[in-house]
Amino acid sequence: MGFRYQKRVKLGKGFGLNVSKSGIRPSYRSKSGSVSSKGYSVRTGIPGLTYKKSFSKGGCMLVFVVGLFMLTTMTYISCTTDTEEDEWACGTYNSKTLYTGPKGGCYYYTSNKNKTYVERSECNC
Repeated sequence: MGFRYQKRVKLGKGFGLNVSKSGIRPSYRSKSGSVSSKGYSVRTGIPGLTYKKSFSKGGCMLVFVVGLFMLTTMTYISCTTDTEEDEWACGTYNSKTLYTGPKGGCYYYTSNKNKTYVERSECNC
């Protein structure tokens, strides 16, 4: 039985370093899969079913890694929305600023950034 060591150091926003006995490798993980200098994997949406492909030595691996990273990043950016654009201030409640969301809900933010809803009649929009 051989010795095996593997650890992932998270750097934020899906980026990380994979540390193992064979060295340190950068990687990127997203909802749709992951990419590293060793290869890539694509999640299928079916639990337990993933497609993995390892890179061979040489070839155009760097071009593929950069292309897949750009595709994943563009997909992530296009699928996220900024909630601040969908809400507007509509008065105050207990010295807190009230906001009205895109569906008409009236709420304020607590100190830990959670929404607390109040009666719609409290909003002065």
